[in-house]
Amino acid sequence: MSQIPPYDLEWKWGNAFEVSTSAVGGRFMVKGASGDAKGATNDPVAAAAGIGLVLMSTVATHVTVRPYIDMSWQYIVEAAGWMGNAAARGGIDAAAVLDDKFVAGTRRTTEFSASRGSGRHGADGVGVAWVPDIELSFGMAAGRFYIVNFGAWVECENTSGFGAANGMCRMEGLVRFIVVEKTLF
Repeated sequence: MSQIPPYDLEWKWGNAFEVSTSAVGGRFMVKGASGDAKGATNDPVAAAAGIGLVLMSTVATHVTVRPYIDMSWQYIVEAAGWMGNAAARGGIDAAAVLDDKFVAGTRRTTEFSASRGSGRHGADGVGVAWVPDIELSFGMAAGRFYIVNFGAWVECENTSGFGAANGMCRMEGLVRFIVVEKTLF
């Protein structure tokens, strides 16, 4: 079975600078900003946002869930002065949940990870999430509702020291389709 947008739900968590989700379009985006930049927090940032799919089977089964996710990302890390440091990381994650408990451990890609003790560095990129990294496989009991989530995550932080530092990043994705393969026990 293949599922295309719209999906069933939207979700977000953490202290992101900006978040956007659309279950109707299968899109999600999360931005983080930690440091001395306008609008940034001085605290470390850990945030995620995404879409979810609800699965149910009338018989006990084993499922494998594979998404096709186009993604793009961008980061800037910069530090000036003595003992300044900035970092930014981000990627795509996947999880399956039943009754608020993980049934398939969280799968997470890291698309970028950078830090800077002095100077400025930035990059951006596009790609497709590598399916083996975010594929989920788990058993399903009959008549139970499972939630399968896919999303973007970011983490950024700064230590200004005697100067200034910024860690800023953006991660976004478009879930074009999700393939669900069922195998009966």
